[in-house]
Amino acid sequence: MLGTLTAIIASGDKPVSVSENSVLILKAGVTTPDRGNDNPLAGFDFFDMTLTPVPGLNEILKNIEKASTDTRIKGILIENGLFPSGWATTAEIRSALTNFRATGKFVISYSDYVMTQECYYLSTAADKIYINPASMVDFKGLSSEIMFYKKALEKIGVEVQVIRHGKFKGAVEPFLLDKLSEENRSQIKDYAGSIWKSVIEDISVSRGIPSELLNRIADNLDGNIASKALESKTG
Repeated sequence: MLGTLTAIIASGDKPVSVSENSVLILKAGVTTPDRGNDNPLAGFDFFDMTLTPVPGLNEILKNIEKASTDTRIKGILIENGLFPSGWATTAEIRSALTNFRATGKFVISYSDYVMTQECYYLSTAADKIYINPASMVDFKGLSSEIMFYKKALEKIGVEVQVIRHGKFKGAVEPFLLDKLSEENRSQIKDYAGSIWKSVIEDISVSRGIPSELLNRIADNLDGNIASKALESKTG
C-alpha cells in the first residue's frame, strides 16, 4: 500500500507535457482556495486511490499568464461546474482571461446542465459561450438570507449577553433579534448591491448589452432557459 501510495503521489508531480496547438482547460464552478496546497496528500482520495490536486487562485492566475506567452497554447476552454468559487475569486480569474484574450488567443466557454451566475460572469470574458439549449442559465441577481436563533435559544434557556456600541453591529443580531434591524438591512443591501453593480457593468462592457437591459433580464428571469438567454442576447 505504501509503495502504491507513493507511486500515485509521485506521478502527480511529473511535469506537464504540452504539445503544439494545445488548448488549456480551465475548470470553473469549483471550490478554489486562495493558494495551492504543497501537501503531497492534498487532493488524494483514499477511497478510490486517486489524486486530484486542487489548484489555488495564485496557481490559476500564474498558469493563465504563462499560457498567454506559450506559443504551443492557442486558447483556453472554460468548463463550467456548479459550485461557487466566490465573486472576488471569479473576478480575478475573469481579469486574467481578459488579458489572455488581449494577446490574440481565443477563449471559449461551455456548460452542459446549469450555468451559474458566477460562471456566466466568468464566461462573458470569452469570445463565445456554448451551452446546451435545454439547460438553465441562473441569472437572477443577488440576495442575502440571515438565520435568527433568538427564539430557539430561549426555548433551551440560553441567554445571550453582548456588549456593543453603535447601530451597525449586525454580526450578533441573529442571537438578539428575530428580524433584521433597519441598519443591518441597509448595509447588507449596500454591499450586495455594490457587488451586483460591478458584475453588471463588467458584463455590459464585454457583451455590449446595456446595464438596464441586463437588470431587466435578471428581474424577469428572461434568460432562465438557455434558448431564452440567446433570444435576450445575454450570450
